[in-house]
Amino acid sequence: KVGALSVPSIQIEDVHVFPNPGNGKFTVSGISEGNRLEVTDSQGQIIWTGISQNETTINLSGSPAGLHYLRI
Repeated sequence: KVGALSVPSIQIEDVHVFPNPGNGKFTVSGISEGNRLEVTDSQGQIIWTGISQNETTINLSGSPAGLHYLRI
């Protein structure tokens, strides 16, 4: 979709991140291909980046445990 400012928007209810809580490996589904994904820690530091696919696997097993945020 294209919003009022010509910025693509995503249907949030279609996005799934699982398992939650996890063991360091997560799957993200429901996002169209080609979107930039960023995972940040609770201090806002980027710890993972990638481009979405039909179903994207994020491996954070080398990162410290804690609260993480996914930005699409």
